[in-house]
Amino acid sequence: MQPPAPGGCGSLLSAPTAHSEEDLADGGSNRLVDAIVAWGDEEVVRTRVQEHPHTSTASIAIGHDCATVAQMRFDGFHGRAGIGRRPALVVVDVNRGFTDPASPLVCDLDDVVAAIAELLDGFRAAQLPIAFTTVAYDEAGKRAAAVFIEKIPALLTLEAGSAWAEIDPRIAPRPDEPVFTKLWASAFHATAFASFLTTNGCDSLVITGASTSGCIRATAVDGIQHGYRVVVPRQAVGDRNPAAHEANLYDIDTKYGDVIPLDDALALIAAAGPAGV
Repeated sequence: MQPPAPGGCGSLLSAPTAHSEEDLADGGSNRLVDAIVAWGDEEVVRTRVQEHPHTSTASIAIGHDCATVAQMRFDGFHGRAGIGRRPALVVVDVNRGFTDPASPLVCDLDDVVAAIAELLDGFRAAQLPIAFTTVAYDEAGKRAAAVFIEKIPALLTLEAGSAWAEIDPRIAPRPDEPVFTKLWASAFHATAFASFLTTNGCDSLVITGASTSGCIRATAVDGIQHGYRVVVPRQAVGDRNPAAHEANLYDIDTKYGDVIPLDDALALIAAAGPAGV
């Protein structure tokens, strides 16, 4: 296994933990051993520890490098849940507030929007359910979500009735495709999304949109907790932070759903074919 490049995506995630030589020889020895096992080169690990004394040993060894983390596997994890007979597509928060560079909430989602457009075509051709979510705050919503807004003041950009809360016109919903307005991260929380899935006889969920580390992860966790098989097409989700994007895709694929390439997701949808409730 090749060591991660310095300054890779893990540099944003490493927790500051100082390690002295005594720590490495004593209390930190287990971490150092684990690091050497993970990286496979004791000399390189010890050199990196000396170069970065305020970074945890595990973070140095693994580096949170995207490719390295993706290769890590643990017994009893990483199962494949697959997709059911009647999946639904949910497009999470791909509104102007997330796609317009003038917005403080913007993510780089151009490639994500293109991937979602392909999935929309596939779901529409297969006559499978599609739903969208957006975030918007009226005065009552601001009071209800006051703590969330205090944490992320930029959310006030998404004023109810403003253009920022509108779905990006490149993937505009059709009249029979509902848009659920939410105040928090998950598409399920305090919305009628769960009822929509039940009414349409869905047994699985294809999750797309933004951001991977926030609303996508929250929706994936809630999805499996509601009993749905969860699929996340890798190219159809995005985040402001590349490190957070990769880390959360890894976590979702490890525990909550299947993270798969866009082409594989399109093939699954085509195989599902037209279906009625």
